[in-house]
Amino acid sequence: MTTQHIHRLILEDDQGRKEYPLEGLSYSIGRDKRADIRIASMFVNRQQATLIRQVREDGSYFYQIVDGNAKGKPSTNGVLLNGQKCKAHYLQDQDEIIFGPQVRATYYTTDTRPNVPGKKPKLGGLYVQSPEENTNEFPLKHTEVQAKVTGNISRVEVTQTFENPFNSTLEATYIFPLPDEAAVDDMEIRIGDRTIKGNIKKRIEAQQIYQQAKKQGRTAGLLEQERDNIFTQSLANIKPGEQIDVVIRYTDSLKFLGGNYEFVFPMVVGPRYIPGTTIDTNTVGGGSAPTPMAMNQDTDLVPDASRLNAPILPPGSRSGHDIKVTVDIDAGVEIQDVHSPSHQIQIERQRYQMQVTLAKRDTIPNKDLILRYQVASDRTQTTVLTQADKRGGHFAVYLIPAIDYPQEQFVPKDVLFLIDTSGSQHGEPLKKCQELMRRFINGLNPNDTFNIMDFSDTTRQLSPVPLP
Repeated sequence: MTTQHIHRLILEDDQGRKEYPLEGLSYSIGRDKRADIRIASMFVNRQQATLIRQVREDGSYFYQIVDGNAKGKPSTNGVLLNGQKCKAHYLQDQDEIIFGPQVRATYYTTDTRPNVPGKKPKLGGLYVQSPEENTNEFPLKHTEVQAKVTGNISRVEVTQTFENPFNSTLEATYIFPLPDEAAVDDMEIRIGDRTIKGNIKKRIEAQQIYQQAKKQGRTAGLLEQERDNIFTQSLANIKPGEQIDVVIRYTDSLKFLGGNYEFVFPMVVGPRYIPGTTIDTNTVGGGSAPTPMAMNQDTDLVPDASRLNAPILPPGSRSGHDIKVTVDIDAGVEIQDVHSPSHQIQIERQRYQMQVTLAKRDTIPNKDLILRYQVASDRTQTTVLTQADKRGGHFAVYLIPAIDYPQEQFVPKDVLFLIDTSGSQHGEPLKKCQELMRRFINGLNPNDTFNIMDFSDTTRQLSPVPLP
């Protein structure tokens, strides 16, 4: 059991002495009327400093002080810690902080252990932004994934159910991963008896429509693609106690390798390296989320870095919800060797069709689901798959190669190798090319033929006829 320690900040200025118990995720400090810890002094900036809660590996926490606001913009006057100017510092018991003339504070804590933050796994989810720039997690009640795979094409519907437990109307941000080649073509938000259908618009136009609806007090949603595999959903004007279903539908193609199809459903927003120098402008990238969703700040090299990583859960904690995944597969041919290297699964099968679900003991969404199954056999197979809806019907013809073929079935081929022998390739590059050529030639079948042509300022051919 983790011992609960007390953290407090005692502020002293010309108006007296005031004590602030510290428990929240962050505290803004300054002259601004909206500051969590307000200092009524003309010598202090509106956003002088920020206290940020840091989490250790065991789940306990301590506080870090950062000069300026939570977006990375420093104050004009700076902050003195124990007489030394600092930009950021992990606070220790009885550290003295000077914000300006006759304005000082002392940090007290009963926890005297070293301040070492734990590792921070990134998880997708729905987050709300408070006026004080705190980021709070919406409780995610349930996630359900329904996937239908026909041949090499998957049609996936993802439904995540949240509930607003707070006492005020909120704007929320929902960050989640999808396959990097998925085509999202449908989105809807269900709130009570209402269903909000999504329309595809150009990004700037969509942002303008969303902001207008938000100002009018209407419930609205905006889905934006941040990277190939990261999406952000903004939800405006969510009333207290409302249950929210966010439904995303997309189409994706399965990888085919070695006679096996591979279906992947991502569940975790992976951490990203953010290079460059922090910039003060454009602090929310190109999207519509009201504040950064993580401690990443926009940089000159990654101007939308603040939108790429979700807030974090403390190390050692698990996601507060489970996930249900159902994958219906129609391969058109016999399915063999169904397995998942990532999860425990349950299988119900017919000859050409199969339903795969997650085992009850493996439903925590803390890693990507990978599902593989074999469709290739010892001979070439053909099949026709059809599908129809109110828009009409279509069919697809599949030719599935065998896992291996007898030598006598190989069709002889004539291979021409082109090699660049210009001056830029002399030395090590040309040696590597020669090694690669030997491997290619040794890998040819007995009835294959080959020839080699090199080019520089002129061209030469090894032989006037193909060689066996």
